[in-house]
Amino acid sequence: MDNKRMPIYGIKGKLVSACCMLLVAVIMVVSSTYAWFTLSTAPEVKGITTSIGANGALEIRLNSSATGDGNATPGNVVDLSTGYGLDKIVLLPSKLNIDADGKINNRFLMIPQYGANGKVTDVSGERTEAGTFVNGNFVAENDDTVLNGVHAVGVASGLTPRQLAYRNAKYAASTNSGLATNKAASSLNTNGSVLGNIVIKKATVEGATYTPAEVNALKAIVADLQGEGTTTGVLQYIEAAYEQMIIAFAASAALDKLEGVDSVELKDSIYSTVKANIEGDTLSLADIADADGIVITVGESNYKFDLTGLDILAGIEAFITTQTKVANAKTKLDALGEKTEYTWDDIEDSLNDLFNTNNVKVNGMTASEIQGDMDGFALKVMNDGINIELSTGAGVYAEIADQCGKYSAKVTMTNIKVKGMTFETLTANMTASSTQTHSYLNLAQAAVVVAGEPSGATASAQPMTEFYGYIIDLVFKTNAANSNLLLQTEATDRIYEDNNNELTQGGGSYMTFESTAADFSNEQVKGLMENIRIVFFDTDTRTILGYAMLDVARASVGNDGVTAKIYLYETIDNGDGTVTYQALTGDKTADNAPVITALAQNQDVKVSALVLPRR
Repeated sequence: MDNKRMPIYGIKGKLVSACCMLLVAVIMVVSSTYAWFTLSTAPEVKGITTSIGANGALEIRLNSSATGDGNATPGNVVDLSTGYGLDKIVLLPSKLNIDADGKINNRFLMIPQYGANGKVTDVSGERTEAGTFVNGNFVAENDDTVLNGVHAVGVASGLTPRQLAYRNAKYAASTNSGLATNKAASSLNTNGSVLGNIVIKKATVEGATYTPAEVNALKAIVADLQGEGTTTGVLQYIEAAYEQMIIAFAASAALDKLEGVDSVELKDSIYSTVKANIEGDTLSLADIADADGIVITVGESNYKFDLTGLDILAGIEAFITTQTKVANAKTKLDALGEKTEYTWDDIEDSLNDLFNTNNVKVNGMTASEIQGDMDGFALKVMNDGINIELSTGAGVYAEIADQCGKYSAKVTMTNIKVKGMTFETLTANMTASSTQTHSYLNLAQAAVVVAGEPSGATASAQPMTEFYGYIIDLVFKTNAANSNLLLQTEATDRIYEDNNNELTQGGGSYMTFESTAADFSNEQVKGLMENIRIVFFDTDTRTILGYAMLDVARASVGNDGVTAKIYLYETIDNGDGTVTYQALTGDKTADNAPVITALAQNQDVKVSALVLPRR
């Protein structure tokens, strides 16, 4: 038996392909309306029908950047039956790859490792990457790939370990950059109102004092930036992005150009040493900045990737400066002690490490300009509300924008006093931006791309030949307040009263398989269905929202095949190496059914579904 094509639990490969595609039959329900995936067809490689629908106040679309993709338009139906390559996938056994923060790793899945006898020894391989369907094949996603919201997770067997490492590290760098931006925006959203209060109070109130709550907010900003406990901070994400770029650079064609490095074995050894030293914290970004490059020792020889003049080095040096400022601010804030109130002299030194209040602009005016034109500032507040700009030179939030690009937040400020007027509440728009044309991380990523794929790589991406899962990225929006995205709820008509049409009642999530092969029974179909898992996660942050599986024990058999409902579930560790899966059924009313995620009113909510067979 070819171990690379081994079907899960002895089930025929053809049926594995088609039936796993059917797993997209997930019905999502919200308390005010509902959305659903419906799919029912014979388990064959051809004729796969996949549709995702919504009605009422809920819109659904595919998270796609492909030009002309009708599924990227908000509406009631997303049709994935053609053009997305779902019928090309045969899923092999795998295991979810979760990082130290409990999020899905950038390599997504752990895959089987095989012994000399062809049998699986363990499931620990980390060679998978995401692929998009292009010209009849799934190919690894790179900077030029137009993403269509549907990804295979697999391996391009024709790639060398260095080629795959180069691509995976580039992707991981991009992911961490995005996480840094999201975390910075979240921090600004949480603590920005206090920052705004401090700046406005300094500009408008003579001898102003500051409360313990305001000082604690500054400490919270430091915690957001540095990370606290098991929570990853903005700077940690940026550091991880640079580390992955260094790993990618060490795997790139730049390695092929090092003097005296000729053999494949030496090249692989240099790359592996760089990666191990970066991941083992024996080679830091500060070391690289001090040496103007990556200096590594292999055997008795030293090798150096010279980064002088490359944007990757400029970004690292700027980042280290920001790290130092935040560390200094933490030391000074911790030294303040506990008081009932703080003066400007108390907080100025620590605040200056975080923010240059002279460069922060409120409604286009600096603090000194506000002091010189209080009437003009008061008029702007009355007409325009509060708009706070943190641009290059205004402090660490702006420096993060230098690294990651522009981001913003909307906060509510309270008890703002200007020229004898008191504004009890004001909505403030806060923007962190950069005067740079391109952010440091984008420039560094470009330097890695220019370095090029390592020798042996083809000009075009090689097609994937092994598949272990697939991902569908969706975007939901509802105009109803207090809504949740669910899998199961009692059937309720939401279109008009006194209607018994089951198609409009949204009775819950289900999947239907039908076998057209005479030698493949319904019991065998159920066996296949028992081994399917769905992981719902936040598309941007990769935070896991929930796990789902089929309730095969209570599946029904009809003329159209085997139908089983899909439930969120929890795992129970039995303490003996085994795990029990227990469905979270709740009472299935809209108020009490298990929730995938909340749906904020009139806001896009991105949810991805990762489908994989249980190992």
